[in-house]
Amino acid sequence: MNISKKKCELCAENESKYKCPQCLVLYCSLGCYKPHKEKCVKKEIPKIIEEDPANNETNSSENKSPIKLVDYDDEIKSNTSLDFKNIESDFISIDKLRLLENSVELKEILRNKHLRELLINLNNTETDTIDDKMDKAMQEPLFQEFSDACLKIVQNETELEKV
Repeated sequence: MNISKKKCELCAENESKYKCPQCLVLYCSLGCYKPHKEKCVKKEIPKIIEEDPANNETNSSENKSPIKLVDYDDEIKSNTSLDFKNIESDFISIDKLRLLENSVELKEILRNKHLRELLINLNNTETDTIDDKMDKAMQEPLFQEFSDACLKIVQNETELEKV
């Protein structure tokens, strides 16, 4: 199985092994990263803000506080050259993300430690191997349950708002 690795975006000589946590550029070594870090423009990423545990519905030692969403669409649009009119359908609106955030069903599913580990593993996967890992994840009944619940919430937004 021949998987082509992406080149370092900084030196364009070696295979990339890492991703800049600020701007997500691919790089190969500390030697490439140090000069880049000095001039790196940080992309705003929503921060996790923990709620008061006393107000949490599911307050166990294994549960984490829910993620608070930050609306940063305008900043991303102003800092990129992408034509968002043509790819708008590839994004989920903040309102739909809030529906996911507030879903009791999703919170219940996410109590499963194995699912959380699987999601973290997928999130940390290099971009050139994500398709293979997603295919494998979709074979897991637990991941299927999670993805089905997400789709059900996002696709039935209008029905949920009436309730």
